[in-house]
Amino acid sequence: MAGKSTNDEARLNYLLGTPSLSEEEKSRLEDEFFTDDQSFEELEIAEEELADAYVGDRLSPADRQAFEKRLLSSPRLQEQVEFARLLAEKIDQTEKSPAKIQPAPSPARETWWQGFASSLGNRPALKVSFALVLLLVAGTVLFLGLKWRAESNRIAAEQAAAQRREAERRAEEQRNQLEREQREQQATKDKRAEEERLAQQRGNKNSQSLVQTLATIALLPGASRSLGGGHELLIGPETREAQITLREVPTDYAKFRVVVRTPEGRIVAHKEVTRRGDVLTFSVPADALAAGDYIVHIDGVTSAGVEDVNDYSLRVRRSR
Repeated sequence: MAGKSTNDEARLNYLLGTPSLSEEEKSRLEDEFFTDDQSFEELEIAEEELADAYVGDRLSPADRQAFEKRLLSSPRLQEQVEFARLLAEKIDQTEKSPAKIQPAPSPARETWWQGFASSLGNRPALKVSFALVLLLVAGTVLFLGLKWRAESNRIAAEQAAAQRREAERRAEEQRNQLEREQREQQATKDKRAEEERLAQQRGNKNSQSLVQTLATIALLPGASRSLGGGHELLIGPETREAQITLREVPTDYAKFRVVVRTPEGRIVAHKEVTRRGDVLTFSVPADALAAGDYIVHIDGVTSAGVEDVNDYSLRVRRSR
């Protein structure tokens, strides 16, 4: 299909439905076909030439593939291809058949038209009436043909417009679906970030609350050294409990009896604690510990009773 003009190439691309033809060019050609009779006739001629080229195997592989794809959805093209194939077969049979001896011409017979014209004779009125009838019939046939073509053009234009609207609708649905998915993904990310922020705040709050409500201290043995020297437990207004850890506990005993008392001998707390390695850990209500010095005494518990083990010094300071 080489050697075509630009308009011929555009019509060919339109008939083949090739992607090289833009939507703007396609719309322009459709408007031209449906509004200009000459363009529509050129389109029909192009379809006939395309069908002849397809039957004669004169299309390129790409054009042939595109034409066959278009052929599946166009009954009109199928009829043109079938007509072109029958015509090509007839021509091929005629060229291959041997020449036949033409019979002698038979005497000319009078046709029905000649007989009808002879019957009119020299009657001009009948001839004028008959001519008017012929003109009326021809005009009616022409009018019906033009009306059929206009109706065909209208239907084709409506179908093309419907196809464009459907394509636009599908594209709009795809855009909306993509936007919905993006919004949902962003909402999920925002929700996760908010949950992580709240969890972090709760963790920080819990840590701060734990620090505020629990006071801890670790003590080494040696009440004989300066009482409470360096072993100071700070209790704030929010502190609810004091946790005391005693280190370097003898491992000869599994359990110990712990007594917390003032230097004057007043007991403020006492309990039985199980050893963890060489460490004893126990808790005392913060309200039981006023500011001042304390002695933490431990006895080892045996099957025979209790044995004196060690003393620890403790100083408590309270803050407001």
